Amino acid sequence: LAVNNNPREALLCMARADVLVTSFSSLGWVAALLHEGVVFHPDVDHEKAGEKTHWDLRDQYLDWAENWFRIADVRRRPADVQAA
Repeated sequence: LAVNNNPREALLCMARADVLVTSFSSLGWVAALLHEGVVFHPDVDHEKAGEKTHWDLRDQYLDWAENWFRIADVRRRPADVQAA
């Protein structure tokens, strides 16, 4: 776990992590794009309340990379997670 209040340094730190667990922030999504290891995105159940917009990436585009998974995929798709 790393805490950093400098967006550039935080992004570089997250992109170098062995395993990246994102949030619903745009910084988390950008780090996921740069990350070559396994990336876990929050499950839909843990989304903040509120109406989604067309640019909201909370539950869209998880097929952009073979190393992107939902947290629930650890139990649902263990072979795929391990292969990534």
